[in-house]
Amino acid sequence: SFGRRLVPRSRTEVVSEYWLRKCAAVGVLFSPASSPAHRPVPHALPVESMQGVRVCLSGVHGDLRHLVEWLCAALGASVAKDFSKAETHLVIHAAESRRSAAKETCAHKWGTPCVSPAWLEARAAHG
Repeated sequence: SFGRRLVPRSRTEVVSEYWLRKCAAVGVLFSPASSPAHRPVPHALPVESMQGVRVCLSGVHGDLRHLVEWLCAALGASVAKDFSKAETHLVIHAAESRRSAAKETCAHKWGTPCVSPAWLEARAAHG
């Protein structure tokens, strides 16, 4: 009949602002279930445990870099332009790890943890 919806209703999903930004940045419609950070977090932001965290990004470029910088700011971490002993973490994009070798070598020498952007997603989800 005319005017009736013939398309079945889909299940409504609640997603986080991070999910929206990630889908736009990467150009992929991610499943909301693929990361805990894709759902609204059950705690306040910024995250207390991220206060004082200073990260440097390596191998993270373009829209993905903007996304990771946004996530760091939302969590309460700061992002340094250059890597030094002052940074508490080195965030490395796995696909670009060869290009990050010099920074990664320094990080190991200085005892600075090397983490992936997924580590930041976990901090967002679990505090």
